[in-house]
Amino acid sequence: MLRLKDIWKDPVGSKVIAAIIVGGAASIAGFRFRAFLWDEISVPLLLLLIFVIVAATGYFLFAWAYFKLPRELKPQITLVDVAANLPANRGATYPVKCYVTMRNDSRISVDVRLHQFKPSVVTLKAFAFDVLQIKVRDWVPAGYQADRIAVYPGQLFRAWLGVDDSKFDESKVNSLRGKIGTLTFMVDELPMSYDL
Repeated sequence: MLRLKDIWKDPVGSKVIAAIIVGGAASIAGFRFRAFLWDEISVPLLLLLIFVIVAATGYFLFAWAYFKLPRELKPQITLVDVAANLPANRGATYPVKCYVTMRNDSRISVDVRLHQFKPSVVTLKAFAFDVLQIKVRDWVPAGYQADRIAVYPGQLFRAWLGVDDSKFDESKVNSLRGKIGTLTFMVDELPMSYDL
């Protein structure tokens, strides 16, 4: 909802409001001086002034909505779950994986990729970037992961971290939830960090 207070604080909005006030004052001045008002040139000028005021107002409302919309639609990503699991494949490169499940609570689709992990208590065997999946019915791409995904509003996605299995097993990682570390995603090129 547009409020005059917010519009006046906007650098473009304040200038448009000032132009509308000046234009309105000029219109009133035209009505006050009958000699000027009924002159052959004054009627077209008055119509032109009204057109300029209406056009400026329409342009301002369009520009306000256009430039404010992206700010109001900032991505909102919610941490849903953190859980370590053993992979089904016994010969996996990362025998202990910590899955981080997230949900896109934005009103828009978002572009997601991993940025960094800062360990707190749990260390990683290696930090991999191609570990993202989205939930359609099952997790896709099935059997594979991607380094970048597009996530619809309300859709779940997840990333996994390859935990250092020489120091941590599945149950130990699960017992350390809240102290694992900080994972940062790039969501529509904005960094978003979560304590795991």
